[in-house]
Amino acid sequence: KALRDPITLSAGHEVLATMSIGVALSEHGKSRDDVLRDADVAMYRVKERGRGGHFALTDAERSGARPEGWLELCTALHNITERGEVDIHYQPLVSLDDQRIVGAEALVRWNHPDHGILLPSQFIKVAEENGAILPIGRMVLERACRQAKSWHDELGLSLQIGVNLSARQFQQAGLVDDVAQALHDTAIDPTQLCLEITEGLAMDDVDLTTSILTTLHALGVRVAIDDFGTGHSSLGYLARFPIDVVKIDQSFVRDIDRDPVKSAIVSAVVALSGAIGSTTVVEGVETQAQFEELKSLGCDSAQGYYFARPASAAAFGKMLGTGLHAPPDLSVVHTVRAG
Repeated sequence: KALRDPITLSAGHEVLATMSIGVALSEHGKSRDDVLRDADVAMYRVKERGRGGHFALTDAERSGARPEGWLELCTALHNITERGEVDIHYQPLVSLDDQRIVGAEALVRWNHPDHGILLPSQFIKVAEENGAILPIGRMVLERACRQAKSWHDELGLSLQIGVNLSARQFQQAGLVDDVAQALHDTAIDPTQLCLEITEGLAMDDVDLTTSILTTLHALGVRVAIDDFGTGHSSLGYLARFPIDVVKIDQSFVRDIDRDPVKSAIVSAVVALSGAIGSTTVVEGVETQAQFEELKSLGCDSAQGYYFARPASAAAFGKMLGTGLHAPPDLSVVHTVRAG
């Protein structure tokens, strides 16, 4: 409760802090690592409920909170980066105006030795809970920046590379240092890097989000709000954030060519984005009808299976080298050259 009051620093500045406490009861037969892991899980239960509180993980809650195979995944995720099991696939970002490839989103994959390629939905939540997301996130950030720099140097392409930040990455104190280090080590133009956070994460703590995004912006990188429209954000708060890109959730794309309400919503988001100086990206485009409707509404760019599925760096590089051919009834998608 004491932390709820503002803390006055020596320079006269006031800061606000919150405390999330996770509690795990030690039982006979449980190892120290088991207890610490349970306490960590409990702490993130607090954050899921809004932070600034406490939560005790009981046996019943533990069994209900962990799906079958949780412990196996949790154990296997340790040292995943050292074992070389992290892969990155890239999904093209295409300009709707002239069908050029203007960027790519870096999507992590786990090359599991027993289960093959695992998608983020199959392991990211566990990685968040046990802390493995931090080394994974740093590796994805560094490798994506290095790959974008390689495409720039070898092919003359200046592409925007999107990297997703998880909740735990975004809220950890070393985020800005990690980004600055990746920029330094890879020598990428900072404006090529676009860091993506979900709308829900952005609204979790508006003051904290504003502070972090402002600091990241000072490094020269771009910032995107992902899955826009799925949360409960206030448009007034949205205007406070230093945002370069608004990514419209794919739920608004389905049937947009036949649903005037969805069309009106997307049109309003495009207008809002323009008013705050941001561009729009539409996710999940799968048909020509959707493509044409979104283009008519003034959306800037899009991604989805209509253009291409996520591909390995090698396969994506071939697309860039030869030009990505969209479906037969759409013109060839060109790449954008640097300079």
